[in-house]
Amino acid sequence: IFRRATRCATIGTLANKEWNGAFKERIARGARFKSQLPCSSMEENMRFVNSIALAAVAALSLSAGAASAQDAGDAVKGEKVFKKCQACHNPTEAKNKVGPHLVGIVGRQAGSVEGYKYGEGLSAKAAEIGTWDEAKLDAYLTDPKAFVDGKSKMAFKLGKADERADVIAYLKSLGQ
Repeated sequence: IFRRATRCATIGTLANKEWNGAFKERIARGARFKSQLPCSSMEENMRFVNSIALAAVAALSLSAGAASAQDAGDAVKGEKVFKKCQACHNPTEAKNKVGPHLVGIVGRQAGSVEGYKYGEGLSAKAAEIGTWDEAKLDAYLTDPKAFVDGKSKMAFKLGKADERADVIAYLKSLGQ
């Protein structure tokens, strides 16, 4: 495909300017496009254009798959990142520290750990938050004070999306 495309310097320009629903019809209508395409017959031109489109779709699919895999997070990496959180939170035992324990956090009602006195921001917003899921945890870890309208005991933020995804994957893995 690359060799064919390089034979015609205008293929990129042609595809960018003319790529729409009528592209195939325009090629079929006249010879004025034939000299700009890298192949000798109309059938080969259509196969070439289709192969370029297929390659573009495949590349987009692969990049979307990589993004969703990254979104899922890596529990092993998350365990390492969680070391930043261990001074205040216990992920494996139902014992509170400065912050509430995080055993079974994914799927648990917000503000519901017995024996822990939550700040007024989270206490007031717990019913609105409902149960913790990946999206809510991600939003909370991004900026806890903003998540609960400026009143959170937790001042620590995880700014990197991949670290948040990894920590959430780690916490989910402990609940299984």
